[in-house]
Amino acid sequence: MLNIDSPTRVVINAANVTVEIPISRLTIREYAKRTGETPSAVAHQIDDGYLPVIQPGGEGGKRYINIAKMITDDLQQSYGR
Repeated sequence: MLNIDSPTRVVINAANVTVEIPISRLTIREYAKRTGETPSAVAHQIDDGYLPVIQPGGEGGKRYINIAKMITDDLQQSYGR
């Protein structure tokens, strides 16, 4: 079972693994820079549902790539939990 104790700490109970995530979200511009993509390409991936986002201000607010969700989803798929 996977529990998220905070936005930056993930605990996988069955495997006794703790993963510290140094940053839980990135701006579209920063994510694009780190992945070598354009901000426009990243925005299209968000619009198409390929990247998880956080919008603290609600609909119409600034969008951030939810890195913590990407990692926890990957761990769930990797460990089958």
